Amino acid sequence: MQAIDKKTGILMEVLPSSKKSDEGSDVMVSLQGFRYRRDELEFPEQPVEPQRLYAVLENGHEFDDLDAGESSPVFLSTDHRRARSIYNRLVIQARQQGLEGKKQYGDDYYEEDDENNENMFCYYLGKWCYTYRFEEYLMDSERVKARNDF
Repeated sequence: MQAIDKKTGILMEVLPSSKKSDEGSDVMVSLQGFRYRRDELEFPEQPVEPQRLYAVLENGHEFDDLDAGESSPVFLSTDHRRARSIYNRLVIQARQQGLEGKKQYGDDYYEEDDENNENMFCYYLGKWCYTYRFEEYLMDSERVKARNDF
């Protein structure tokens, strides 16, 4: 069931504690294992949908790098349309750059990953690998990703 921590305002899912020592008490436990007395929580009457944050991430590395590094955000927004627009523009730009490189350096210079989808675009330019990702996160919630994203 959903609950909101009265002190922090964080939305979470809680269940009654299953510890034998808590039997008969009003102890609730969140997904992260935080323990609460029932009076420390507010229980919304209707399901609460947390606000979402949309992120466009990028990563670039050489194939021979021992550490490919982590993706870095290039754009963050609470507006899905704006974030998707930036992501789509980056993918179009990458394809154009790759096709221009192919003309100049040959067919082996540019290649797109077979596993690309609407939320991930990975491509190769020479000995470099570049990846753009479109991700969605839940804000002010103990759960960072929506359940269907796991």
